[in-house]
Amino acid sequence: IDDQAAAGDGPDKPSVGATALLVAGLAQRRDQTGDARYDDLLERMGRFLVGQVEPSGAVSARYDIATRAPVAGAYSIYYTGEVYWALVHLQRLFPDGPWSEAVERVAAYVAGPRDEAEDMGHVRDHWAAYGMSETNASGDAAHDRRLTANQIEYARHQAEISGTTVRWLSQEAGPWGLVVRGRSELRGGGYGTIGEALTRLWRSARAEPDLADLRDSLGSRVLCLAAMTLDHQADNDDAAGAPHPARITGAWFKGGETRMDDQQHALSALLQSIDIVEGTTPAAPTRGDHERPTRWLWLVALVCALNPARTAGAVRRRDAGGRASRAVGWGVGGAVVAVLGAAFVAGPLLDGLDVSNPAFRVSAGALGALAGIVGLVRRRPAADQGTEPSSVAAGLRIAATIASASVLGLTIGAAADRGVALVVVALVISAALTLAAAAPRPGAVTSTVLQLAERATAAVLMVASVLLIVAGVMAV
Repeated sequence: IDDQAAAGDGPDKPSVGATALLVAGLAQRRDQTGDARYDDLLERMGRFLVGQVEPSGAVSARYDIATRAPVAGAYSIYYTGEVYWALVHLQRLFPDGPWSEAVERVAAYVAGPRDEAEDMGHVRDHWAAYGMSETNASGDAAHDRRLTANQIEYARHQAEISGTTVRWLSQEAGPWGLVVRGRSELRGGGYGTIGEALTRLWRSARAEPDLADLRDSLGSRVLCLAAMTLDHQADNDDAAGAPHPARITGAWFKGGETRMDDQQHALSALLQSIDIVEGTTPAAPTRGDHERPTRWLWLVALVCALNPARTAGAVRRRDAGGRASRAVGWGVGGAVVAVLGAAFVAGPLLDGLDVSNPAFRVSAGALGALAGIVGLVRRRPAADQGTEPSSVAAGLRIAATIASASVLGLTIGAAADRGVALVVVALVISAALTLAAAAPRPGAVTSTVLQLAERATAAVLMVASVLLIVAGVMAV
């Protein structure tokens, strides 16, 4: 095409995406071999790609041979990132060529208005991740430069998308995944493109100070995804009994079918994971590895869930009904044992269930929020009348009031996140407040104050629980 060149299905069907990937491939070949025989072809294809870049930075996905011009308004979910990556290669290899301005426009467009302008939603773009890592982490000191503020924000957003996807897939592969989500089968290309995005983002994070805080998290996601990718690769057992086992072993299948890009993307991601795996010494997972809510938030949530005003009211109602103090002792003692027991088994319990801290935090927060709503709207029972139950039965009622499902759920979450000591502190504070509230005072005044305090505590519990849910979602 004049002084340009393009790859495609024929002389009248140039493909923008194929041309971009051929440029990237030949550029990498040149890096590895030092062979410059295709330099002229690279520059001609580069000029074709530059011509596809619109003033806004958008990349036209089609070229009209008849008019010798890009087709306006035709865009692709893949081609923009592919062209970005290809042009950055050319910018590095041939710094005097006409690439720099086009690279800047495409980079700004991808990190800025692209997703909204092309109505793409929150798309996971591994090609853009390739482009960013080639910009700041190619290893060529004369070429590499810092990412812009918009690119840093975009890289973080891409890390969130890919990281959340890995979390979802890993939980789906766990013992509860089949129960709550059913079985879904990802293509090898699916594992591969996620892995390519993560490995390239990891390289950018290693080179970019403003992304350094993401490096460990990205590395852990890469390790997790690499293990899942290998687990889904067909092995000798899968090929046993097949007419041609060699055609099965090593491939990635979905529904009995495999495609070329299943192998290409999966292998690309695994190969790029090697130096991340070799450079990482995974520590034994601990419950402190996640971003956790503050101790104060957990403490407030626990004390409010225990609701000293409600407990004091229950104790006073037992006294009003003629119960002996022994019932109160049974109830409080049993509740403390239940709460401390939940705290001590929190870590092993979540490990055994294969539930992460953030995921359980969301569940505990939901229980707490529900308990807060119920505490706001329910009517307070009157003092017991009639036949007096045994001390054990009365004590069980008090224990159930204190060690409710929401309290036990929040206890497990707090202990898993912040340790048993925090739960003990919450129990001590709650006990002190309960004793103070249950002290003998004029009945009518105390009853009204306790009702108001109980509802106010329920409102605070609801707010604290919602914050725990948000913290859990943000940490997933």
